[in-house]
Amino acid sequence: MSRVKVVSLKKVRSTDEAAIGPKTMSLVRMNRIGLTVPSGFVITAGGFREHFEQNNLLDRLKAAVEELAKTESRSKEQLLSALRQTIIEAPLSEALRHEIEEHYNNLGADYVAVRSSGTAEDLPGHSFAGQYDTYLGIANQKDCVEAVKKCWASLWTLRAYEYRQRNNFDHLSINMAVIVQSLIAADTSGVMFTVDPVKDSRSSIVIEACFGLGETLVSGKVTPDRFVVSKKSLKLLYSTISEKKIISTINRNGLVEEKNIPDERASICCLGKKHAVKLAKIAKKIEAEFVSPQDIEWAVHNNKIFLLQSRPITTLPPEKSWEDRQIWCCNPAKEVIPDVTTPMTASVIYAMLDNFIDPVFRLLCMDRSDHPIYGLVAGRIYFYANIWGAVFRELPGTKDLD
Repeated sequence: MSRVKVVSLKKVRSTDEAAIGPKTMSLVRMNRIGLTVPSGFVITAGGFREHFEQNNLLDRLKAAVEELAKTESRSKEQLLSALRQTIIEAPLSEALRHEIEEHYNNLGADYVAVRSSGTAEDLPGHSFAGQYDTYLGIANQKDCVEAVKKCWASLWTLRAYEYRQRNNFDHLSINMAVIVQSLIAADTSGVMFTVDPVKDSRSSIVIEACFGLGETLVSGKVTPDRFVVSKKSLKLLYSTISEKKIISTINRNGLVEEKNIPDERASICCLGKKHAVKLAKIAKKIEAEFVSPQDIEWAVHNNKIFLLQSRPITTLPPEKSWEDRQIWCCNPAKEVIPDVTTPMTASVIYAMLDNFIDPVFRLLCMDRSDHPIYGLVAGRIYFYANIWGAVFRELPGTKDLD
């Protein structure tokens, strides 16, 4: 792949991630498991490196990094701005330009999206999400080439530079691939999480949606509609419909345009229940493919769902161990036996409760196996709440009870 500078997403191999970045590889993997991903191609890290070598930019880059290390914060932005401009103004090689233009023509799209795919993105414990540039509504070859160079240059924004500096990344070894894809004129779009990031619940899938392109949601300009779906049963647990007063669309000139939504439409739900459940099913499939919780971008156009991106959620706390998930409750025992229990008293209580509770379990056609009903904690009687939760969830009408 090091010699290949531009490649169709359909022809990327599973061993090419170092050259195309995790963002591109996630698109390739979703496509391979039968999900609909907008067609496109990727300019590899080899193309990025060639641009720097052919225009003698590596020495310029090294000098800039050394200067930045000893420069005050106020002056860093000027240095970085000059570096970005140098990268953008440097011409592409004729061969690389021809490859990009040829793949662009083969795509046959009215408009394309040009997205950065940093090779260090979404590493364990680190996330560069939102730090690099994306360009929407590109409508010709010239603008596509310029957008590619602007994506490369976005490695050198102050935000991206300082993030790498804080996390001890080598600035000179970072590469950038760039994805060019057909732009989906979304009727509805949004994000979904295969865990509930607010409640830290791994049993729910959370979907957020807005009208039009997802730019208004990502930028925080609208409060999205929110849907919570059970990961196990794929049933919609609840939804919250918000007032969405702004919509982003692509106008005839290929520019992203924000429009006000009439009041009577703003509070209408932008995603049907069937689509929400279908999205949740897709989210489960993606999580199974990547074997980790995922943050997924999607769009719906003419009732067809397109997957735009999937990245690991890197901010979750570690999953609780079996021991940490067990709950011992002093109610109602503390009302009857508030003090520390002697071994003799405990043995009498155990025998009495066994003879009382186990027949009830048998009447309910339940077998608790070797799971305890109660136990001693610091010498006091505590009931094992987990088994009672399991019992109540088996009763009619309570299977989806949280």
